[in-house]
Amino acid sequence: MLYCVLLTCVESVPVCEAIQPRSLVAENERVHFTCSMAYRWRSVNAQFNVFSDVQVSFGWDSSTTSTKALPRSQSTGSEEGNLTVEAEKPVIPAQNCTIRFTFTPPYSSPLYTFADNSVSFTCRTDPIPVLRKFSQYVLHKL
Repeated sequence: MLYCVLLTCVESVPVCEAIQPRSLVAENERVHFTCSMAYRWRSVNAQFNVFSDVQVSFGWDSSTTSTKALPRSQSTGSEEGNLTVEAEKPVIPAQNCTIRFTFTPPYSSPLYTFADNSVSFTCRTDPIPVLRKFSQYVLHKL
């Protein structure tokens, strides 16, 4: 029996943060977040021409997640996605960004055994306090 191994070498964990660092925001103000991650992958059994199919899913929990197949000829990649949140009191909650790699066998063969599994990484932004517009006006005048 032949076992195939697929390696995913993550160059970094996902990084997610507000595009402009904020310690607090005004009510109804929009805050823009970004999330990014770079990765490399390869099949240890490439010399046997046996590859698992790999898909990468990437996105924010509160918005649509995109999924795409990784081309076998391209062993490196990066993902980046932005999110805009409108501030509502008392705080903009922490936002989660997740990247998931899913491995599936490309075909059924008695010579090869594949495990169906996935690997995922999540990063989380810090919560941001939200001031009511009146509170911000008073603080600005002081």
